[in-house]
Formats: sequence, C-alpha cells, structure tokens
Amino acid sequence: MSAAAKKLRPGVLLFGAYLAAMMIYCLVRLSARSELIMPATAATIALWLACAIVAALERVQMRRTLLMLASGFGVALCFEYLGSSHGLIFGDYDYTDLLGPRMLGDVPVLIPAAWFMMLYPCWEIAAVLTQQITAHRRTARIVIAAAAMTAWDLSLDPRMVADGAWIWPHGGAYFGVPLSNFVGWFVTAATIFIVWTQIDRRASAHSGGRLNLPIALYVTTWLGEAGANAMFWSGAQVGLIVFTGMGLFAAPALWLCGGYDLLRRTVSGRADAGALLERIGPFARFSPLKPRSIAIDVPQNQIRAAAATTVEHNSQMHAGE
Repeated sequence: MSAAAKKLRPGVLLFGAYLAAMMIYCLVRLSARSELIMPATAATIALWLACAIVAALERVQMRRTLLMLASGFGVALCFEYLGSSHGLIFGDYDYTDLLGPRMLGDVPVLIPAAWFMMLYPCWEIAAVLTQQITAHRRTARIVIAAAAMTAWDLSLDPRMVADGAWIWPHGGAYFGVPLSNFVGWFVTAATIFIVWTQIDRRASAHSGGRLNLPIALYVTTWLGEAGANAMFWSGAQVGLIVFTGMGLFAAPALWLCGGYDLLRRTVSGRADAGALLERIGPFARFSPLKPRSIAIDVPQNQIRAAAATTVEHNSQMHAGE
C-alpha cells in the first residue's frame, strides 16, 4: 500500500462508518422507537465529529487542529450559554434533558462538541468557493463559511425541536423557529472562523480539482438531510428549502472539485485526439481511385515494343500447339 493510501485509509473507514450510522439512524426513526433516537443520534454525531477531526489532521496537522477544535468548542459554548441562559444572540430558547450532561448549567456538552463536525467542512467548502478570489479572500471565506454553516440549521433546528431536544417557547416564523436563531448561527460561526484565520493562515486551504473528506461530509449532509426531511422528518417543504439552501454551497463546490475537472479532462482529451489525428492524417487519408483521373505518361516506342513482344509470345504458343 502506498503512503498516500495509508494516509487516506482512516478517513475513508470513518466516513464509511458514518454513512452506516446515518442509515441506522434513519431506520430507527422509521421504526418509531423513540428510546433509540438519542443513542443513534449520539453515535452518528461521534462518527461525524471523528471524520471532521481526521480531515483536519490530514490538512492542517495536529497543533492547528487542536487549536481549531478548542477555539470552536469554546466560542460555541460561550455563545450557546448566552443564548440558552439570557436569550441573547439566538433568541429565547431552552435545552431539555434529552441531550445529556450540561456545562455552565444550561448547555449540553454534546452541543459545542457537535459544532466542529460541521464547522470544518464549511471551512473547506468556503476555501473551494473562494479559490479564484484575489481581493479580500479571507473575509470572503469567513462570510461564505458562516453562511454555509447557517444553511445547515435550516434542517437541524426544526428536526431537533420536533424531537424535543430544545424548545422555543415563543415559537417563530420558520416552522416554530425564530429568524433570530439564524442570525445567531451566522454570528457564532463567523466569530469562530475569524479565530481560525489566525490559526490556519492559508487564504485557501483547498487544492482545487479534487474531492476530499470535508467536502464529501458537507455534500453527504446536504443530500441526506434534504431527502430525509422530505421523506420523514419535517416534510417536503423543509426538504426543498434545505436542498436549495445548502445546495447554494454544496453544488458549486462539488462542481469545482469534480465536475469542472471532469469537463477539463474531457475537453483536453478531445484536443489531444484532434492533434493526434492531424499528425497521422497524411498517412491515413485514402480516397477511391477513379480510372479517368489517372494520367499515364508512357512513350510510344515502349508501347510498340511491348505489343511486339506480346505478339511474338502468342505466336510461339500457337506453334507449340
């Protein structure tokens, strides 16, 4: 096995396990076994988080990954505390006991830990989408990454409210969720990404033309949550909104990572084939020969000599008979 294959193997295995956990989670939802929903959710989150951490380790190495993980956890915890305890940034909401142990009295430990599992894919999505920008690239990456993160909550919040993980006591315009919640998501994510620009100083961490693990995580979430909402979570309307909202980031990134490269290779292949045909053309061009188009320039004395030889040959044959 090559060094590259060994490096990719943990991420590939974890991604496969994450996809299996997603399917199990969907089966649990369909079975209506409410007591299994949170364990299935926790297992899916754990594998998803592991995928994101491995993806970061492969791209920004250990020290920066730990700093990004810690800063993401810390900022998310502080902002979630301000929201759940004081109604700031996100609006007035409360966590239930469904998500397990809490920190600072109000925020389940699972919540700030879960932020990173989508923060890093959004960070890489934004790197892909800003790789052609020359001016203010870092700012553009922060804004796009925060918007991509907020788009995910179009699916997450209605579903978790329906599951009873948290409550919006005053309801809201988006399927019971206030619009201030999405402002809070954008502000929280943008704050984290501002910190990350100091940790990961590369303007664009993505090497274009290649689909990698964090991009695959975002694309899988986009398609999976849009489809699951349409089929059995929050309804077709939410599924369509999620497909459109997350698709604004996932589809262009997927195109730039795979579709564009495929088209480029196809066009390049045709150009190479055309150049090859031009080179071998002089040796491969054949056209039907037409008798009237052939000019024979033979001297008359050679024609008479050939005719005399033929007559003599025929005479000898008759004499022999």
